[in-house]
Amino acid sequence: MCRSGACILLAFCFVVLRSNLTCMAQMEIPKPIKGAPFTAFESGTKTQGADVYVTTGTIARRSDSSVYWYLVTKKNGVELQSDIFIDDAAKQVALHLFTRSHTYTSDPWQASDFVFHPISAEQYLKQSGGEGAKHTLGDEQMETLGLRQIAGLQTVGFHTIMPIGTIDRWYSPELDLNLEYKGHESKPGGADSEMTITQLRPGEPDPKLFDIPPGYTDQMTLNGHPQPPVN
Repeated sequence: MCRSGACILLAFCFVVLRSNLTCMAQMEIPKPIKGAPFTAFESGTKTQGADVYVTTGTIARRSDSSVYWYLVTKKNGVELQSDIFIDDAAKQVALHLFTRSHTYTSDPWQASDFVFHPISAEQYLKQSGGEGAKHTLGDEQMETLGLRQIAGLQTVGFHTIMPIGTIDRWYSPELDLNLEYKGHESKPGGADSEMTITQLRPGEPDPKLFDIPPGYTDQMTLNGHPQPPVN
């Protein structure tokens, strides 16, 4: 299940588009929450049969809950799409930038008032029942794996068994972000997917990431309906 601005973990969604959703594999999209800024590089791979999908790009979040992600997807080495998404809390706008046509769309967007209060991985592990703890939710079984350091942060691992396959993920409670993910679909011809966060830099991202690059045109303007400038 995917929604604008975030991709729920149990889905296998490679690219998140507001109007056109292509579910291929898990990519971590920053949640629009206040108080946990960062910038990172993300890479993901999904293999299904003879096809290999690779997505790479930059993700970021400001303290005011604004989020940015720029992901490039290739299938067997050939680029399928390259899009930039910006949810700007200060300007109250959601932008979708199309890098091939140098155009963009904009929609009203308002951030939640929810303020994230990070806790340590050790605290989160304890709250999850400790290493080896097992929980059942419906037809899903989850086991807590323990602690592991990824990209300079301590994470808590979880192994989930579902009717459709298995998921291993390593979660940072300091950023409310999964830093590593591996999924396997058990059905015949099912996909194997993985995602990794690297080059993680806690703190405010470059403000320029949230600006519309020079040379981009509002699609509504192209259609003969001028819109006020966003920035």
